[in-house]
Amino acid sequence: MFKVLLVDDEPFVTKALKMLINWENFGYNICGEASNGEKAIKLIEEEKPDIVITDIRMPKIDGLQLIKYSIEKLNINTKFIILSGYEDFKYAQQAIRYGVKDYLLKPIDEDELVKRLRKLLLELNVADKHINEKFYEDVKDCNFTYSFENVLGVNSLVDAIEKNNEIDIKNLVNDIFDNFHEKLSAIEVIEVYINNLIVEIMKIIKDVNGDVDEFVLKHCQFVGLLKNLCFKEVKQKTLELCLESSAYIKLLKSNNSRGVINEVEKFIKKHYMEDINLKLLSEKFYINPVYLGQQFKKYFGKHFNDYLNEIRIEEAKKILARTNKKIYEVAECVGYKNTDYFVGRFQKNVNMSPSEYRKSLQKLK
Repeated sequence: MFKVLLVDDEPFVTKALKMLINWENFGYNICGEASNGEKAIKLIEEEKPDIVITDIRMPKIDGLQLIKYSIEKLNINTKFIILSGYEDFKYAQQAIRYGVKDYLLKPIDEDELVKRLRKLLLELNVADKHINEKFYEDVKDCNFTYSFENVLGVNSLVDAIEKNNEIDIKNLVNDIFDNFHEKLSAIEVIEVYINNLIVEIMKIIKDVNGDVDEFVLKHCQFVGLLKNLCFKEVKQKTLELCLESSAYIKLLKSNNSRGVINEVEKFIKKHYMEDINLKLLSEKFYINPVYLGQQFKKYFGKHFNDYLNEIRIEEAKKILARTNKKIYEVAECVGYKNTDYFVGRFQKNVNMSPSEYRKSLQKLK
């Protein structure tokens, strides 16, 4: 669990904070309380908390001085949340120069506190990933008789989650936990694995414009509760994490694909006369060209080039009907550099040449 230190010169405030939420359910534990900045510094040195929630105005050493001293003298990576009243708000803004981005107005609102803790939980888990990489190296140095990297590697499972392959997900989770059960008993090793898995899933969710905060609320506190769960429960919770994440990512991709394809369609109808292709579109809309081509076929029932040619030919028909432009000029107007190719495409789509099409319209007048 991540450690939290509460600092306020009014005892009822720290007491209220402790009672406001079930801290352990969010993966935190209160490691200490301090009534002023001086005592807080001592506790920070002893406990090395992950988060300090501190009042601004306190005797001896105030909140800003505490933060400044902790960052500059103690050289710690602790996250700070400022407590302030409305009259202290401008004063609290000075904390920004020290990298403090979170504050809570008194009286403290439960939802606001939970929101801040979720955000910090995400940041702490991401930071933990770098620490875990060192842990990997330490464990690999031990004389295990099997491939530790194979057991802890998250790539295969993350790949199955991203592809929404439920069978592979279940099989991989079973294999991973079978290995843990047979070869490793240390909960720290399992915690490292799950923490890295969650970080990798968060990356995917962020890439497909998902709600990372919602994911953190639902799953990140699980890491902090590992030591309170039996092996079977940890395995089941991990499987639930993987399956629910996979379903969510699939939904996000589906929604995103429709949105992107709609934007691509609008772009084509506006720029059909230009030299556009899948590569250009993929760069413009930040999407893999192969994937874009697949989604295009899925939503329009035809390949990109066929769709583009249909748009161009329809526009060419309008020009032939409304103007006396020569055939090569019409071809250029709708994006064809080669007149013969234009005539061939027109013939294929309309069952007559551009000239024949124009004559057929004149006969109807």
